[in-house]
Amino acid sequence: MHFVLFQAIGCSKTKPEHITYRDAQSYFSVFFDSNNRKPICRLYLTDKKKQIGILDTDRKESKFDMESIENIYDHSEALINIIEFYSNFT
Repeated sequence: MHFVLFQAIGCSKTKPEHITYRDAQSYFSVFFDSNNRKPICRLYLTDKKKQIGILDTDRKESKFDMESIENIYDHSEALINIIEFYSNFT
């Protein structure tokens, strides 16, 4: 999986091992410190559609369509912001 993209994006704010994941039935979740109360984003990958759902500090999810998995980098700023938010509490 392209999970290392999330670690690469977040490494400016935290150590890569703080960025973790779990694979659920309908989406792929990325967390801070394996804590489901610290969600970073979700990937929704089907044959027909690719989306990233980025969660903010209130855990409100905003979904964005992606043409390819590399479009994760288009959302680097939002991902870094939530990672920085969680890293301030560790």
